Amino acid sequence: MSNGLLGAVERLRAATTRQVEAARRLAGSELESCNQARADALFELRLALEEGPVAITPALRDEVRRLRMEERRLEAVARAVLGVVERIDPTWPAVTYGRSGDLR
Repeated sequence: MSNGLLGAVERLRAATTRQVEAARRLAGSELESCNQARADALFELRLALEEGPVAITPALRDEVRRLRMEERRLEAVARAVLGVVERIDPTWPAVTYGRSGDLR
């Protein structure tokens, strides 16, 4: 079971990394595609977690640490981009992720 979970976490981290890079380049259409890929990866992770008890292996622990680091990078880039956009157009409605990973 944990191999499925490890794979899901790896795919989520990879999607998050692509999202960070697209956001840094302000690549709008690529970022939209990355947002969808990350949402799909989050859904896959939820399904993997529902399969039963999770065995916390060193590999899983390391991958989760790498995922958290990428998520912090994504948050920092998103804040920077939103700060710039809000200065340009303070009425612009920003689409963001909620706590559950859904777009709002």
